[in-house]
Amino acid sequence: MSSTTEPEQYPGTWGAITTRHFHPNTHECYGVIHGRSELVFGLGGADAVEGDSGNYEGVRVTVAVGDVIVVPAGVAHASVENDRDYKYIGVYPEGSPKWRSEWGKRELDGADDPLFDEIKGVPFPRCDPVFGADGPLRKVWGEVLTK
Repeated sequence: MSSTTEPEQYPGTWGAITTRHFHPNTHECYGVIHGRSELVFGLGGADAVEGDSGNYEGVRVTVAVGDVIVVPAGVAHASVENDRDYKYIGVYPEGSPKWRSEWGKRELDGADDPLFDEIKGVPFPRCDPVFGADGPLRKVWGEVLTK
């Protein structure tokens, strides 16, 4: 990641974030630098079952050192199980605003909710965070968006 991303694109290194959240104003890229974690993607806090103790539904993916994941704006995510030494670098597209977290604690007001407009307004990434301008991210993401 570091060979294709400018240093100022590294706003932080984090450990496990176990509270499900999403970013409505930017896409996010994780580069795992220590340990292993099971991440869950999808659904928000308003979707949780009463008494939910982290048994989130959604798509689960195990990541380890060297893995890179791109999380589109608006996709909820959390670490549900991890090594104590789990750490990752968070990288955001050049020119994007500072990330803002939403916790999904309220039901959205249908397609007219301003949060949907904000998410839809996040620009398509200009390049793949690992492989640069010719990397597969734009091709794969573009194919998904046209379906």
